[in-house]
Amino acid sequence: MPVDGVLLHQAALAGAKVFYTTRVSTPKNVFVVIYDFIPSDASGTFATEMIVSSRPFGGGVVYGSAYGTSGIPMWVSFWINPENLAS
Repeated sequence: MPVDGVLLHQAALAGAKVFYTTRVSTPKNVFVVIYDFIPSDASGTFATEMIVSSRPFGGGVVYGSAYGTSGIPMWVSFWINPENLAS
């Protein structure tokens, strides 16, 4: 069964844009910023949530989360050590 509102806002969700930036401080410290933009739709604005994790659907290691409103960009920033990532 779909999450409440997903079908209602499906077209807006299909138009979502995600991008990221990275900055290497040292070989063991990388600063990552994930940006997410979900447009509003004909129904108006609606609540949004972004979870950045190592596995789908917020599983594994959660690096951060953000709550927002459609039409307004969200972002999550965090430091990561690439040497600790599983291949």
